[in-house]
Amino acid sequence: MSTSMLYNLARVYKDGGDVAMAKEAYDKLLARHRSMSINLDLRAFHTYFLIRSNFSKPAKDLVFATLKDRDKHYVESRVRRA
Repeated sequence: MSTSMLYNLARVYKDGGDVAMAKEAYDKLLARHRSMSINLDLRAFHTYFLIRSNFSKPAKDLVFATLKDRDKHYVESRVRRA
């Protein structure tokens, strides 16, 4: 239950415009559940949040880490890295 509450709290912070608190809550969520860090949907949403919040460097790092960690033969990881 605490996981869903933390996720919802992060969404409330984001929707309320408190970007710093939202980022902290998302980071805590990922730290608490390391296995979720390989979930592509969660990583995509976290990347979207970072981009919309003008955290372009952390977003870029997350995208590169995601693509690097994926199997080279995995279809979604076969994108042009410029």
